[in-house]
Amino acid sequence: MTEIDVNQEVLSEMEIWDRKVLFTELRVDKSTMPENVYCYAMRHGDDDSFPVTLERNVAANYFGSILTTEPFDLGKSGYLAIDYDDYGFTGAEMKLEEFLLENRISEAYEKGGRDDQGKAEQGKGRAR
Repeated sequence: MTEIDVNQEVLSEMEIWDRKVLFTELRVDKSTMPENVYCYAMRHGDDDSFPVTLERNVAANYFGSILTTEPFDLGKSGYLAIDYDDYGFTGAEMKLEEFLLENRISEAYEKGGRDDQGKAEQGKGRAR
């Protein structure tokens, strides 16, 4: 089974539980993952129509993978149940680098300081 290099592909942006993530229906080569990016697999139900769980790895009934800058707490069960209303595609497509840049700026703004690269700073209600 072919796996993608997440740094080379254009991915689809989606929101799940009000968190923006990147989605691919292809399997991810985890050796291509940058630090502080987390990859989770989505499992579809028997009807193939939509994902029903978020897990670390999925072998059967693989729906796709999501990439996020914040880890999900999968708890003792090792998965989170997904309802149809929990997620949606934004229509945006981008490379991982662009997604990380947008999220670092956003995170720095929310935290009121610079990101780990010193590239964004909050000032009186706006990023500068």
